[in-house]
Formats: sequence, structure tokens, C-alpha cells
Amino acid sequence: MSLSKVHKFEQTIVSLLNDEGWELEWCGGGFEHFDAIGISPKGKEVILEIKLRKKYYEKKMIEKYKFDKLLAEDADALYFVADPKGHYIFWLNDL
Repeated sequence: MSLSKVHKFEQTIVSLLNDEGWELEWCGGGFEHFDAIGISPKGKEVILEIKLRKKYYEKKMIEKYKFDKLLAEDADALYFVADPKGHYIFWLNDL
């Protein structure tokens, strides 16, 4: 999948979450370690890493480097994974 299609997918996810009460801004085109930043429906500051998987994997994984970078930010870190069987959001600070 091309980078422009990946960015379009990320922007779509941000838009859909915003329709559900989130206040996110897509920032995946830069050099940040996350794809969106903003406020959750419960008023928490969050950052969001978004991954699109073409294949289903029972275990959802994130690179340790990426995990550490996300947790180092001054916001709750979330990991959104989309695969053929569903969409998942993990609150990484709770792991």
C-alpha cells in the first residue's frame, strides 16, 4: 500500500473517532512517533499510533522502540490496530 493511501486511512480513522466525540488532529505526515494527537471523549490528552494490517494476527504487537517513544510523551498513549477481523484500541499506559 502506498504511503499516500496509508495517510488517507489514518485520516479516515481520525475523522471517524472525532465523529464519536474525540477531538483528534492527524499529524502522521511528520516525524512524530504517533499519527494523531488530541483529547479523548473523557477529556484525557492522548496520542494515537495507527496501524493497518492486511492479515489477521491473534496477538497484536507493537515495536518496543515505538512503545517506549509513545510512553515517553506527556499524554496517554493509544495503539489503534485495524485488521480483517476488526478494529482495536489499546491504552498502552495501562499495560
